[in-house]
Amino acid sequence: IEVLLVLRGLQGMAAASPIVVCSVLILDRYTDILATKVLNFLNGIITIFLALAPIIGYYIQTAFNWQYNFYFISLFAFIA
Repeated sequence: IEVLLVLRGLQGMAAASPIVVCSVLILDRYTDILATKVLNFLNGIITIFLALAPIIGYYIQTAFNWQYNFYFISLFAFIA
C-alpha cells in the first residue's frame, strides 16, 4: 500500500506541473502588468474547463458508453 501512496503522490505532482510551468513561462516572457492579465485569463480558462469536464463526460456517457469518455480524453490529448 505504501507503493501506491508514493505513486499517487508522484501522479499528483505530475498533474500539477503543467500549470506551474505555464505560469513560470508567462512570468518570464511578459512584463508584470501584462503577465498578471495573461495569468488571470489562463486561470479563467482552466476554471471553465474544470467546470465543464463533468458535464461533457455526462453527455458522452449517456450518448454512448462510459468507455467513450476514455476515447474522448485520448483524442483530446492527441490533438493537444
